[in-house]
Amino acid sequence: MKKTLMALLVCMTTYSQTINWLNFNYPPIYITSGPNKGLGFGDKHQNMLEDCLEQYTHKKAQALSFARIRAFLESKKGNHCIAALGGFPNEISNSFYSSTVFTIPTSFIVTRRDVLKKLKLENDAISLSQLMNNKELKGAHVKGGTYGEAVSRILNTSQSQLLMKTDPDPIKFYKMLLRKRFDYALDYPIGLMYNIRALTQEQREKIAFVLIKENQQTPYINAYAICNKAPGSERIINRINQCMKREVHNEKLRGEILKYIPDQMKETIDKINRL
Repeated sequence: MKKTLMALLVCMTTYSQTINWLNFNYPPIYITSGPNKGLGFGDKHQNMLEDCLEQYTHKKAQALSFARIRAFLESKKGNHCIAALGGFPNEISNSFYSSTVFTIPTSFIVTRRDVLKKLKLENDAISLSQLMNNKELKGAHVKGGTYGEAVSRILNTSQSQLLMKTDPDPIKFYKMLLRKRFDYALDYPIGLMYNIRALTQEQREKIAFVLIKENQQTPYINAYAICNKAPGSERIINRINQCMKREVHNEKLRGEILKYIPDQMKETIDKINRL
C-alpha cells in the first residue's frame, strides 16, 4: 500500500511539473514553419518564460487550429498553456488567465481595392454588422479566432454568414482573397504588415484595409498567457506573472512588438506596453 501511494505521489509531482505549450501559425506572433520558424515575438516571449520557469519540463506542440487550442485550454487533463493569445479575460471558459502580456492594435477588415469602391465608408470605417448583411459580398474569418470583444459578440450571433477557415495561416487567406474566393476577411494590422511582404508588388497594390466601427470604442486588444484548469496550472500562471515583471523580459518583448506596428501607432503602443 505504501509503495502504491509513493508511486502515485511521484506520478502526480511529475505530472504537475510539465508544461505543454500550445501555439498556432500566425506571423509575426508565432512562426511555425519556414526560414523564420520560432522567431515570432510570441515565440520569443515563450522562450523567455521557459527560461524563467526552469523548474518545469517544457513540451512544445506543433501548430494547432484555434479549435484544438480552445479544447486543450478548456480541458482538465495535463498542464496546457499558451504563452500569449489575444482576447479578453474569461473569453475561454474554465481557464486561468495571466496579467496582460502585451497590447496591440485591434482587428480590422482586409479587402481588395475593387471591393473598396463598392463600400460606403464613413471616416474610413465600416460597421461589421452592416457589412455582413451585404448579400453581394462574402466575408471570411478563422474559426475560433479572437478579434476583439465587440467583434466576437457579432460573430457569435452571425457566424453562419461568414466563411470560416480552420487554418489561421494569413498568407493563404490573402491569396484566397486575391483569387476572389471571398471579398473581405478579419485580420490584424501586425499580421498585414508582416505577411504582405510575401506577396508580389502587383498583389500588394490590390490589397486594402478598412477600420471596424464596432472596434473603435476599444481600438486595442490585450494578449494573455492562458492555462487550463488542471492541478498545478494556477501555480504556473502565478509564476508566469512573476516572470513578466522582470524588466529584461518587458524590454525585449516591447522591442519585438514595435517592429510590426504601423509607424503612426508606435508611440502609443509603446506607452501602453510600459504600463
